[in-house]
Amino acid sequence: MSGSEFFQSISGLYFVWRSSFSSANSTGKLEEIVKSHSIISLFLALLAFKSNLNDPLGVLNSWNSSVHFCKWQGIKCGLQHRRVTVLNLTSSGLVGSFSPNLSNNNFRGNIPSNFGSLQNLLHFSMDFNSLGNEDAGDMYFLNSLKNCCQLEVLGVNSNQLGGVLPNSLGNLSTHLQHFGVAMNQISGVIPSRFGSLFNLETLNIEQNQFEGEIPDFIGDMQKLQVLGLNTNRISGQIPIFLGNLSFLSHVHLQDNKLEGTIPSSLGNCKNLLSLDLSQNNLSGKIPKEFFSATAIFKVNLSQNHLVGPIPSEVGNLKNLVEFDASENKLLGEIPIELSKCSGLVNLYLDDNFFEGSIPPSFESLKSIENLDISSNNLSGIVPKFLVNFSLETLNLSFNNFEGELPTNGVFANASAISVIGNSDLCGGISVLQLPRCKTRTLKERRLSCFHIILISGGCLLLIISMLSLFVICWLKKKKNVQSCAPFRNESLITVSYGDLLKATDGFSSTNLIGVGSFGSIYKGILD
Repeated sequence: MSGSEFFQSISGLYFVWRSSFSSANSTGKLEEIVKSHSIISLFLALLAFKSNLNDPLGVLNSWNSSVHFCKWQGIKCGLQHRRVTVLNLTSSGLVGSFSPNLSNNNFRGNIPSNFGSLQNLLHFSMDFNSLGNEDAGDMYFLNSLKNCCQLEVLGVNSNQLGGVLPNSLGNLSTHLQHFGVAMNQISGVIPSRFGSLFNLETLNIEQNQFEGEIPDFIGDMQKLQVLGLNTNRISGQIPIFLGNLSFLSHVHLQDNKLEGTIPSSLGNCKNLLSLDLSQNNLSGKIPKEFFSATAIFKVNLSQNHLVGPIPSEVGNLKNLVEFDASENKLLGEIPIELSKCSGLVNLYLDDNFFEGSIPPSFESLKSIENLDISSNNLSGIVPKFLVNFSLETLNLSFNNFEGELPTNGVFANASAISVIGNSDLCGGISVLQLPRCKTRTLKERRLSCFHIILISGGCLLLIISMLSLFVICWLKKKKNVQSCAPFRNESLITVSYGDLLKATDGFSSTNLIGVGSFGSIYKGILD
C-alpha cells in the first residue's frame, strides 16, 4: 500500500508521547523559535504531515510559521520544558495519509516498526482505523516497542491486523497497564512471555482468532481488572486461579469453546461487576458459591449445557441488573429469591425446563423492563401485577399458562408481548387472536343454582334414608332381645348341692358319664 493510499478516510488520529526535543523562547517566527536541529526536524515533519491531509473543517489553519507549534490546534506541550506531549486530532474530519517524515516513521498501511525511537512514549493508541493487511507481518511493529521503557498504554483495537503475537511482547515495558488488540484478525496462542507483564490491569484480545487454553500466567497478574478473551477459539476449562485475582471486575469469556464446570472460586472475586460465559460448552450445576460475588450487576450464562436448579443464593446479588441463563437445561421452579434483586432490569430464563408458576414475590421487581421465560414448562395464571411494570418486552410463549390474559399495561402492546403456545389462555387484546373466555349467562347461572340445589337435596334424602334404616334395624334388634328374656327365666330352675348329691347317688361312679379338662359329668334324677 502506497503512502497516498494509506488512511484515505481517517476520522481521527490520537497519539500521546513524550518528545525528546527541547525548545527555546518563542517570539512568533520560525527563526526565533527554533534553536536546535531536532526542533527544526519536528517542525518540518508536522508541516509535511499537514500537507498530505485534506482539512475540510480548517482544523489545521493555525499550523503555520507565525506561531510556536505548541500553540497549534491539537498540540500540547509540557509547561516546564515546552516539549510536545500530545498530538490530538481525534474526530477532526481529516482525510489523507501520514507523512513519512513524522517521527522518522513511514506509514504505509502497516504500522511502522521504528516507533521504538520514541523512548519516552507513554501512550500508543491507534484504535478504530484501518491499519494492517491481515497478514503475518502486521504485528512486527511490536518488536521495536521494547525500547519504549515508559509505555503504559498500547491500543490497536478495531483495525485489520493479522499475524500472531510475537514472544517479544515479554520485552515490553513492565509499566504497561493496558494492552488491547481487540477486533482484528490475529491468530495463534497467547504467548507465554506475556506473563512478564505483571502490572497489566486490562488485557483485551477479544474478537480475534486466538486458540489454545487460557494460560496459567494470567493467574500471576494480580492487578488484572479486565479480562477480555471473548469471541475467539479458546478451549479447555475455565481455570480455578481466576478466583485468586481479587481486583477482577470484568470477565468476558463468551463465544469460545470452553468446557467443564463453572469454578466456584469465582465467588472470591469480590470486585467482580460483570461476567459473561455464554456461548460455550459448559456443563454441570451453577455453583452456589459463585453468588458470593455480591458486587456483580451482570451475569450471562446462556447457551451452555448447565443443569439443575438456580441456587437460592442468587438472592444475594442485590446489585444485579441483568441475569441471563437462557438456552440451558436448568430445571425446578424459578427461585423466589430473585425477587430480592430489586434492581433487576433484564431477566432471561427462556429455553429451559423450569416448572411451576411465576412467583408471586416477583411483584417486587418494579425495575424489570425485559422478561423472557418462554419455552419452559411453567403453568398457572398470568399474574395481574405484571400490568403495573414498565415492561418493554414480555415473552411467555410455549408454556402451559391458563386463564384470562389482561388487556392493559404491557398486554395492550402486541409488539411487546408473546404468548403463543399456551393453549389454555383466553381473552387479551384482539390482535393476539386468543379464544374468548367463557362467561355464563343469567339463565346458565340460574340453571347452575338449580343443579346445585337438586344435587344437595338428593344427597340429603339419601343420608336421611340411611339413618332411618339404621334406626329401624336397631329398634327391631332391641325388641327381639326383650321377647327372649322371659322365656329363659321360666325355663331355668334352682337346684341345691344336696339335691345334686342325692340325684347322683353321691356322685357315684355308676352315674359318671365322662371326664373332661374342665371336670366330670354325671347323670341323675331329680325328685
